[in-house]
Amino acid sequence: MLRQQRSQLRTPSSSGRVGLSLIELLIAIAICAVLLSLLLGAVQRARATAVRAACANNLRQLALGTHGHSAQAGLLPQGCAYPFATAASPRTAQAGISWQTAILPYIEQGDLWQRAWRANQTDPVGYSSAHMAIRETVVRLFLCPAESESRRVSHMGVSGTWATTSYVGVAGTSKYANDGLFHVNFSIRLTDITDGTANTLLLGERPPGPAGRFGGWYANWGDCTCPIAQILAVGPRSVVAEDGSLCPLTPGLAPGRLDELCSVEHFWSLHPVGALLAFADGSVRFINYSAAPLLLSLATRAGGEAETVPE
Repeated sequence: MLRQQRSQLRTPSSSGRVGLSLIELLIAIAICAVLLSLLLGAVQRARATAVRAACANNLRQLALGTHGHSAQAGLLPQGCAYPFATAASPRTAQAGISWQTAILPYIEQGDLWQRAWRANQTDPVGYSSAHMAIRETVVRLFLCPAESESRRVSHMGVSGTWATTSYVGVAGTSKYANDGLFHVNFSIRLTDITDGTANTLLLGERPPGPAGRFGGWYANWGDCTCPIAQILAVGPRSVVAEDGSLCPLTPGLAPGRLDELCSVEHFWSLHPVGALLAFADGSVRFINYSAAPLLLSLATRAGGEAETVPE
């Protein structure tokens, strides 16, 4: 009897088997894979949300910088200013001072502003080594964190090297129509915005083009001349692509691609489904690409439109 009990203790029963069958193992792996994919998706969404929030904060700080300029000078910075233009050296022969350069004292970059002012005063044409050193200076506030590190400074052959920006000033319906807030050699007061500061676009996202072309924050020659690189209108326009063909007419807000030159001619972002834009009251909104038709009304300062800011 005792021997039989010992034998039973040594031999496990079928109901007390140890280990997993192949089917159970596959089910466990499948469950782990589903949980991992859900976790990765949540992490990616959280990261995208954090990047967008940081990008919006940068844009808000730049909008406040334009307000600081307005409080000090009584005017918003010009989209492209030419304070040293003369008959002998007209503004068409100068690189100009971009609105980004003008707000440097109001975003804790006073020393860089002093260097930029002296460089323009000494050489308004913009070819000196002093200009070159400034335009290569990376200002983190001008960059959306969604931009990769490799795109913070760009190089284009003989055109040189420059630090890029993710944000440009809104130039109304046309850069030369003077109906928005940032134009060439044209000044705006906040009181000129009769459509309401909460309904008038100030700044917006637009990543630099291929290899960072048309994306320098400091106005200089090459692809960084001020009307080309620092301000952007929302009206559709005909643009010549690198292959000589015409880019398709695109709304002022539309999806874009980093490797496509045509994408530099409208507002877009590296965030999904839309882009961040700052308004003249300093607020920042994320606007979906589907709301692009509203931008023509929102871009003018005194058009009398009844459009409201899309949520």
